[in-house]
Amino acid sequence: MSDLDGAPWWFRPPITGAKRFGSGFTGAVALIGSSYAPPPKGTRALAFEDAADNGRVAFGDGSANHLIVKVVTLRADNKVAVTQPSNDKLKLKLAVKDGVFSGSFFDVASRRSRSLQGVLFQKQNIASGFFLGDTQSGFVTLARSDDVPNATDIEAHTNSEQPAVIDVLAGIDDPDAGRFSIESFTQPSHVARSPVSSFRF
Repeated sequence: MSDLDGAPWWFRPPITGAKRFGSGFTGAVALIGSSYAPPPKGTRALAFEDAADNGRVAFGDGSANHLIVKVVTLRADNKVAVTQPSNDKLKLKLAVKDGVFSGSFFDVASRRSRSLQGVLFQKQNIASGFFLGDTQSGFVTLARSDDVPNATDIEAHTNSEQPAVIDVLAGIDDPDAGRFSIESFTQPSHVARSPVSSFRF
């Protein structure tokens, strides 16, 4: 559900001496958009449950070397409270009049504070944005707790005579089915990838 969508081709040529993406980049990106209406006072800008721990903030890539997911509460006054503050010092502030957000977190890997910014998508019921790392950018999202995929480990056992097929995507319980696909993998010995979502050992 979107007021605007598309798949534009985004590219930038190499730029000598550029601080970020100096070698350039190219690729198709998914484009979405949503009209925005400021909520009445005392109403959440996004349709989150009226309960504690009703949201998840996820951020990663850039100079943050791994995905970080934080439990938060989006209150009726549209303030975001982190349930268990830690050394990432995550802060998020919604500007509901304009439908944008800003914030910051401490990037432990680089020992630097990173600024976050993004927009609210009311139709998709999420907030999404970015931050700038040392050499590339990263992402940040705010989603309802019940919209966050739950990933579980998958094991397969076999003997040397029989192949084992592992459906990687079967380990993701995703309320919005279809958001995930295999983009890359490290090729160990005696492994082949099928065209869909499984690996054969």
